[in-house]
Amino acid sequence: MIFAGGVGITHQVPFVRDLVAGYASGTVAARKVILVWVIQSPEHLEWIRPWMTTILAMDKRREILRIQLFVTRPRSTKEIHSPSATVQMFPGKPNVDTLIEMESENQVGAMGVSVCGTGGLSDDVRAAVRKRQGVRNIDFSEQGFTW
Repeated sequence: MIFAGGVGITHQVPFVRDLVAGYASGTVAARKVILVWVIQSPEHLEWIRPWMTTILAMDKRREILRIQLFVTRPRSTKEIHSPSATVQMFPGKPNVDTLIEMESENQVGAMGVSVCGTGGLSDDVRAAVRKRQGVRNIDFSEQGFTW
């Protein structure tokens, strides 16, 4: 699972691209990649449109990648629409603990969780992972940004 908050997506996109490409070529062990990106408005999708367009067109992408976009400050609920079953949009902030629990309940083998975002998002992801370590095989990676 790969979590990004706002511009934290710039750190996570290369990992998503490499995991999807590696899956298609049979060079990575990953069987599922979940990208959870928290943004304030749908306009923020423009930040990475060229990169995401490339990823969405990759071979076997639908077999491995699911994208969940959480829009915390939509101007209208009409802005929130899911373009496909593998790319879904939701209003509000994600319940990180629930998302990680849903994936860890069905995990096969090891699970990796990465986060790059605000302190609050990182705290939530870290707490959810720590709660499951020792019970499940789950690794955690955190990248922070501040000013």
